[in-house]
Amino acid sequence: MKKASAVPVPVYKNPDAPVISRVKDLLARMTLEEKAAQMVCLWQEKTTKLQDANGDFDLKKAKKHFGNGCGLGQVARPSDAGSKPTDAGKGKGPCETAELTNVIQKFFAEHARLGIPVIFHEECLHGPAAIGATSFSQPIGLGATFNPKGFRVCSGLIVGLLFGACTLLLICCQINKRMTIQMADELTGRRSQRAGPIV
Repeated sequence: MKKASAVPVPVYKNPDAPVISRVKDLLARMTLEEKAAQMVCLWQEKTTKLQDANGDFDLKKAKKHFGNGCGLGQVARPSDAGSKPTDAGKGKGPCETAELTNVIQKFFAEHARLGIPVIFHEECLHGPAAIGATSFSQPIGLGATFNPKGFRVCSGLIVGLLFGACTLLLICCQINKRMTIQMADELTGRRSQRAGPIV
C-alpha cells in the first residue's frame, strides 16, 4: 500500500522560516481583493456584519458578509459588543470578550482562503474599555504624580489585562506644546519632567 505524501506547509505558515520569506510568500499568494480586505477595520458595523443584537458572534451574518474567502483585517473594540459609544453599560466583560474573539478568529481561520488571522484592538487609555474591567487614572493624572515607576506599573497592568485583543490603544507619552482639550487626557503632560523619564 502506497503512503500518501504529506502536503507541504506554505512558507508563510512556517514559523521557522525567516519573516521576510514568510511575508514575500504570503503577498505573492494574495489576490488584490484579499489585500484590500486586510485594510478593512470593522467597528460600528459589527452588529450588521458579524454580531447579533446581544454582541454575540452571528455565523449567518459572517458568512453573508465575509464568506467570499478574502478575510478581514481588523475588528475594533470587540468588548463594546457592537454598541454605540453613547450606550453606557452595554458590552462584554473580559472573559466574554476573549470568548468572542476566539470564535471570530476561528471563523476567519476556517473561511478565509489563506487563513490570515484577524487583528483585534481595544481602547485601553486608562484600562480596558470593557464591562467589569479595572479603570486607572487618565495619563494626565498619572503624569501629574511625577512617579515614572508607578506609571510603568499601571501601564504594565493594563497590558496584562489583555483579553482577546492583539493591539491596545494605550497612553501617548509625548509632549504636546499646543495641547488641545480633546487630546489632553491622552498625554502625560506638557512638561518634559513628566514625560521624559517615562519613555
